[in-house]
Amino acid sequence: IKQQRVTLFGTIGVSMLVLILGWLGIKNYKARQELSQTQLNFKLLQTQMNPHFMFNALNEINASLGSNDSKNSSKYLTAYSKLMRSILESSSHEFVSIAADISLISNYLELQQLVHNHNFTFDVVVSEELDTHFLQMPPMLTQPYVENAILHGVNGVSEGHIQMNYGLEDDTVHIQIIDNGKGVLASENHSGNELHTSM
Repeated sequence: IKQQRVTLFGTIGVSMLVLILGWLGIKNYKARQELSQTQLNFKLLQTQMNPHFMFNALNEINASLGSNDSKNSSKYLTAYSKLMRSILESSSHEFVSIAADISLISNYLELQQLVHNHNFTFDVVVSEELDTHFLQMPPMLTQPYVENAILHGVNGVSEGHIQMNYGLEDDTVHIQIIDNGKGVLASENHSGNELHTSM
């Protein structure tokens, strides 16, 4: 009887273990499927974002060259080439380090300062708790939001300022983009079509 009990409890224990492992396996599979779908959706968006950004930047270069300001045009092209290198380096990866994102956004903001005749300043503040070389994020994730902060925030504002805060709260990376502009919804001349066509 004792042997039968041991066999019974052993069988029940093994069955429970198999069920738990099976449940964990299914849960892990579903999580991987959701992550793959999210990455695919982001890749599709990214393929649209990069040409959109390059088109805007090249338009600004064209305007700068048209003004016959060779000094500023040279600065603009140098800043643009640095930014393009950052984008090309990150675009082939599903994830990049936060340090790479900080570098890309800093280059982008410097470029936009040239475009907007230095009518805004910016700061990039990184928390000491954040391991920017180890932690990773999707590439080009913050750039569209920073672009909106410039176009719909500080654009046309005297002494505009944008602040990027990279921090860590409860094991979660937090990125804040703060500007002292009027905001998208505050503009009386703003139409819904502008938001619709924005990338």
